[in-house]
Amino acid sequence: MKMPQRTLPMLKCEHNFARHNFARHNFASHIVAKYAVAIGVAMLAVASVATPHTTSAADALDLLGGFDRDRIAKTYPPSDSAAVGELAKLVFRLQKVDPKVLASRVRKDPTESNAAELVAAELGDAVSINGVVRSIQVIDVPGDLVEFLEFKRMRSLQIESPKQTVQVVTANVADNIAVGDQARGTGVIVQANGQVAAAAGRLSWVPSTTPSAGWMLLAKAGVDISSIVEVASRDRKPLLAADADAFYATLAAAASISGQRDLPASRNVTAVKMLTDAKTMAGHWIRFEAETVLVTRIAITDPDRQTELGMDRYFQIDAVVDLGNAVIQIEGSSDENDARFENRYPVSIVATELPAFLNEAIWKQTGVDAIVAKISRNVAIEGFFFRLWSYQTDYMNQFGGEDQFGPLVVAANITDRTPTSADPIGVSMIGWIAAVVVLAGMLATWLWHRSTTAGDREVAKKRKQASVDVDF
Repeated sequence: MKMPQRTLPMLKCEHNFARHNFARHNFASHIVAKYAVAIGVAMLAVASVATPHTTSAADALDLLGGFDRDRIAKTYPPSDSAAVGELAKLVFRLQKVDPKVLASRVRKDPTESNAAELVAAELGDAVSINGVVRSIQVIDVPGDLVEFLEFKRMRSLQIESPKQTVQVVTANVADNIAVGDQARGTGVIVQANGQVAAAAGRLSWVPSTTPSAGWMLLAKAGVDISSIVEVASRDRKPLLAADADAFYATLAAAASISGQRDLPASRNVTAVKMLTDAKTMAGHWIRFEAETVLVTRIAITDPDRQTELGMDRYFQIDAVVDLGNAVIQIEGSSDENDARFENRYPVSIVATELPAFLNEAIWKQTGVDAIVAKISRNVAIEGFFFRLWSYQTDYMNQFGGEDQFGPLVVAANITDRTPTSADPIGVSMIGWIAAVVVLAGMLATWLWHRSTTAGDREVAKKRKQASVDVDF
């Protein structure tokens, strides 16, 4: 399969454009210098409505760009094409609103309120949604709006909480959501009399039954499984702002279960399995062995992300995994110009904390405050498969500039697998030399930060990493 060259001069966020910052950093001469990408994920609120209005504690009208209560009243029920069109436009507007800002306007939570209290709410008030899906209906969007709105249909879900049932219309919820699953989010009330109804920009999804132990662990930790499903749809693409929520939520989930003894058995996977079945593995709980090459401490500058993780940094470990007898081949710009990978293939591992043995190795080599350290250790990784991500390397430039791609895994547990016996024949040295030969480019490291910062100075010190070949 050919992978088109991707250039990243600008990154389009949902509400803003964020510029990629690139820098180079030179390391040992036998390893090629590597790019490090800092991705800004500023989320800006939608412009306020120009017309002034009287606000209530739950009023979200100023976030809805052109919708007042009279216009909202025309969106529900969606009994004709005009009402459906207006409802679709409202859902589109809500997709552009920062979820945290909308949640701050919530008046009543259906899980805590009774029907009488909700009836007293006004059209356009923000409402929290959290309950079990009891029915699902599809609403087709008028054809003349599809190109503008970029969605063809909406779904109307009846969501039941212990004290109230709310009808919620959204265009952004997992395709495989089913009756009996849980849905949650924040919307605005579009019908307050009788059956309470709301419109929502998106709903998170917690399935009642999960196809993998990983999804079960993530859902238990509060991760929106629909965001994990979306991650799989970006297979072999560069890391984007759209990955941020799922990435940090998975990091936080992995940190919360690290060291627990009652975890479900993880699934042993090979490098070839991760490369060939990546689209079906997002969020899966896996285990594999690797050899570390480079460890980088990455600063988190966004205060919200710092709060989410409870820290201001995480670590990326660039490593190589054994290919066995497999040969990986990535097609170049011509049939005679394919990149081949034998013996080993690069994998990127991220974690909120490093185990003691890696910290000790870093301290001995570069000191306590090291940002980047070349560390060669055999490790066993237990964690969540995120997705295949692509990046540019000097090695792949030899084959027409196609992107390198490799697995990205969020680790919960990292175990030392380095032999404790002496190594009289220098097996570990041979392994290190082989890794250096196989690694030809560098995996990009990525970081989200506030748009008000000039970028992450620590990450700007750039890193390098390895790149290996495979047959695709």
